[in-house]
Amino acid sequence: MSPCSRDDINKNGFESAVRLMRCLAAANASAPPPLPITSEPFLRRFLDATRCSGSLLDIRPAVNRFALWLGEDPAAVLAANADTLDRYRADVLGLPTDVAYVADYRTRAIGNLARLLLFLQYQGLGPSLGWGGEDADICIRFHAALLAHGLTRFNANRHGLHGAHLIVWARLHGIKPTELGESAIARFATHQCHCGLVNTSRRIVPNLRQMRRRAAVRLLRFMDGADPILMGCGVVRADRALREPPAESVAAYRDWLVRHRGLATSTVETYMNELVEWQVVLGEDASTYTAARVRALARQRLEGRSPTMQSRFVTVIRSYLRFRAGRGDCAPTLADALISRPTYSLGTVPRSLPFETLRAVVAGCDPDSAAGIRDKAVLTLLLETGMRGIEVARLRLQDLDWKRAVITVRGKGGRASIMPLTQDSGDAILDWLARARPASDDDALFVRLRAPYVGIRPRGGVTDIVCRALARAGHVGVGGSHLFRHSLARKLLKEGAGLPAIAGVLRHQTLDTAMIYAKVDEAGLRSVARTWPGAGR
Repeated sequence: MSPCSRDDINKNGFESAVRLMRCLAAANASAPPPLPITSEPFLRRFLDATRCSGSLLDIRPAVNRFALWLGEDPAAVLAANADTLDRYRADVLGLPTDVAYVADYRTRAIGNLARLLLFLQYQGLGPSLGWGGEDADICIRFHAALLAHGLTRFNANRHGLHGAHLIVWARLHGIKPTELGESAIARFATHQCHCGLVNTSRRIVPNLRQMRRRAAVRLLRFMDGADPILMGCGVVRADRALREPPAESVAAYRDWLVRHRGLATSTVETYMNELVEWQVVLGEDASTYTAARVRALARQRLEGRSPTMQSRFVTVIRSYLRFRAGRGDCAPTLADALISRPTYSLGTVPRSLPFETLRAVVAGCDPDSAAGIRDKAVLTLLLETGMRGIEVARLRLQDLDWKRAVITVRGKGGRASIMPLTQDSGDAILDWLARARPASDDDALFVRLRAPYVGIRPRGGVTDIVCRALARAGHVGVGGSHLFRHSLARKLLKEGAGLPAIAGVLRHQTLDTAMIYAKVDEAGLRSVARTWPGAGR
């Protein structure tokens, strides 16, 4: 990059932040500046390295006042951090820490003092806490990785700027790279910025908090050698991607599920998402587990949850306790402290809407937008083939056989089935491929419409599309992608199809699974219903 200039440093942008970091690191190539910080040689070196706004005459009074407030103690000056600046803001400048911005000399003074503390760190005079002089290079490589994933330069610049901001904020707050966990990221996302990196008067609105979190999560993944954008279950999101490192037993349990139980990746993720929510309550030392503790945790976790989620909790905790018992960590009988929640396979009526109502929902997709074209193709497949949402998300381009007009569907347990491709479904898919699908190296049939252009999330991606389409048509809270599957079954029943035929269309492994649709066969139920005693009176 070109040599830094005062105007560039004061400009709010990624390149300016990187230039500042490089200038600070480059200044360390020569001998450290002479102390104290109030001396003219030190201040001239500081100005040359950071290009602070103002001349020596402007900077010296602020630095002198700060040093005097610290009692002119060299050790206190070198140990100063962001907390020191917050106290100085309140005690001397009269600026509370919750004030975002005041357009006068006091805000400029705090920004220059923050750069002073960074300068001391980069010069090796203050504690760097594991941070080195390669901060700028990390940000540049992170920025390049984002561009390689297809992010626009504007979004990559925003991510890069917030990433540089995170490094500076961590330095000023005395946080080591290894200590940047969930709690630290939460503090960073909500802090009022006085870091001296960029000039800002923005309030901490939800969008800014979310952007800070997302950039921080992706930078930390990049620094750990992982992909900053993609993870096993899809695109890195700010609300889920960052977690503290799992405990030893949790990591071993995950490996056991994969290697010894042979569970599918999606099932393992479901188990782990459930486990990490409450494993910390039980603790890592399984020798302290008792039936009373397990039952107390169950009462807390089961309250207010749906029957399905209650069953999931019981299944996961019993599986985890059996795993710990198999390693000799706890008593083998501890898993029996909870009994399985009773479930009734035919205890509910499947939720559905009239088939023509769902056709109107599909027709409501915008035919002129990429999102509308994709959504119409997804919804048409759900409605006319009865596929599960996760099966639609898993479709690949090579699963389509246009000559035979069939499609290969990968269902539960990895079982593949060949299904006919209806005319409307084929037309909707062709429209998506011809007019709306972004160019992508991913062979997923349905991909994201924003970079990175990878397949939509297997878990929840199709459900999000369905819920948005239903909400547009005024049907809120009526169900998800399975609503289309149930509605197709109900339509086939009304047309006279038998349960064996419906089981074949929906690819049920046994006829018993399809028996639940007998509950919505109104004509059949009417024919076998007995007259209520006294109804004719």
